[in-house]
Amino acid sequence: MLRLCSIAARGLWAEMMCIMHDADRYGSLLVNGRRIDKKQLAGLAGISEKECSVLLLELEGNGVFSRDEDGTIYSRRMRRDHEKAIKDKENGKGGGNPKLKGGVNPPDNGGVKAHMPEARTREEDRIGNAGASAFTEGSKVLASSFLKALGFDTPLKVPPEFAGVDWRAVEWERAGWTPDLIDAEARKNAGKPLSYHEKCFATAFAKRQAPLPIVEIREAEKVTVTHGTSQNRSGGSLTASLRRDLAALEQSDGSDNSLPASRLLRLSN
Repeated sequence: MLRLCSIAARGLWAEMMCIMHDADRYGSLLVNGRRIDKKQLAGLAGISEKECSVLLLELEGNGVFSRDEDGTIYSRRMRRDHEKAIKDKENGKGGGNPKLKGGVNPPDNGGVKAHMPEARTREEDRIGNAGASAFTEGSKVLASSFLKALGFDTPLKVPPEFAGVDWRAVEWERAGWTPDLIDAEARKNAGKPLSYHEKCFATAFAKRQAPLPIVEIREAEKVTVTHGTSQNRSGGSLTASLRRDLAALEQSDGSDNSLPASRLLRLSN
């Protein structure tokens, strides 16, 4: 759709229509019966070849024109109008309404006359070999994210090596790449060729798709600490042992009031 294009692209399309109007095959972008390349078209339109390439991509991406099998650009509307004019001219020579003068004009098709505009069918504008737009809203967002991440905020700033980004973005969308991934990786690798950027996009996407690590959490072991009194080797508390030793000492009949060596050893321990 032409309304989706920029003013610059519309201006180039107007120049192309002027050329197609004077072409040997009406509606085709031909000069002296030959196809013209981007350099020649840029010269005729008074713009640079780089600017011409960008604007042609924009026009073709929005389905403004189509291409023949040999790549010749043509206007679908101009061809339809030309074929209709030839048909009307032939019908006019036959004398008008076939009911009044049969056998000359084609059979009446139920009231639809040649002067009525033909209905546009979806087949005419269908995406296919005709060269109409194959871009989707998603692919346009991906291409825009990539170019803006590199600092190309307008089509005129896009260098020739990135002129096919719109077409590549269609494949990016099919691969499942997202605008935030494109933006982040493009900023990291500014100045690299498109093929290098695509490898980075694929690597980053693969990392995002990798399964998350599994962490096994174990319960903490419980340690029970029992606070109790110190025990001597023979059993019982130290205080009870001392009391037994003192009682034994009082009951002793000997003059030596010292504790036995074994008891002293036990107390020291």
